[in-house]
Amino acid sequence: MNIINTILIEDNQAECWALLEAAKEYPEIAVTAVTDSAIQAANLLAQHEFHAMIVDLDLPEGDGINLICDLPSYCPKSRPLVLVTTCVTSETVFRCLRAYGADHIMRKGDPAYNANYVMQTLARIAPYRNPTPNLPAVSWAQAFSPEEMRRQNVLDRIGRMLVSYGARPNLDGYDFIIEAVKAFMETGGPPPSLSKEVYPAIARRYGKSAASVEHSIRHTIEKMWSAHPQRMRSDGIPWDPKTGKCTNGCLCRFLAAQFRADYRGQVTGEDK
Repeated sequence: MNIINTILIEDNQAECWALLEAAKEYPEIAVTAVTDSAIQAANLLAQHEFHAMIVDLDLPEGDGINLICDLPSYCPKSRPLVLVTTCVTSETVFRCLRAYGADHIMRKGDPAYNANYVMQTLARIAPYRNPTPNLPAVSWAQAFSPEEMRRQNVLDRIGRMLVSYGARPNLDGYDFIIEAVKAFMETGGPPPSLSKEVYPAIARRYGKSAASVEHSIRHTIEKMWSAHPQRMRSDGIPWDPKTGKCTNGCLCRFLAAQFRADYRGQVTGEDK
């Protein structure tokens, strides 16, 4: 039996413990290094040979994205199999990670996600890993412009706020809300019409009908409002006093107003 020498890079202690416990069910997996720091992980990867790495993107020291993108400099001869676990839902980030060698990306918000699923996936795909791919030695900062990185960071912050209110990233409405807020933040003149402009634009992009987009957003907002009405009200999110609920327009316009300056770079002094 070939042992899969694995490094675990995770800052959430409960998540880390669950992964270590799950690994015990797979005798072929040996977790020989654990760290919550991307900086320390880089040093370990440069000093030791690992067959696989399980890495969270959100880390207190360093950045999981840059760690993956810079793997060729840490492992010039043989790179590990890369499994990503993350709360991030951005397809832009996922495309970048796949381009730089991420073998499998697992979203923590997905219903199927758990520690055993991570280890099961590792055990399944490890025998087919390619230890010497032709990876570009370019960092995330070089691959994306500062403006793109800033905007994507704002969209990720909006996504995390929605999750904190109870939105599930696997729902279509989750992505549609972010797209709608993005449309409001990008406009330079009067705000666009949700029904006449925003919904049809999202529908074309995702291959849906405008009515389906509107319904998905409303369904997601209703779930959030049912789960955390007092918290959303205390955070200043407006609601319709007639129905006692938050509408699609209320939430999207509120989030756009909250994040517009950061998205356009006005806070940092960049050009609009």
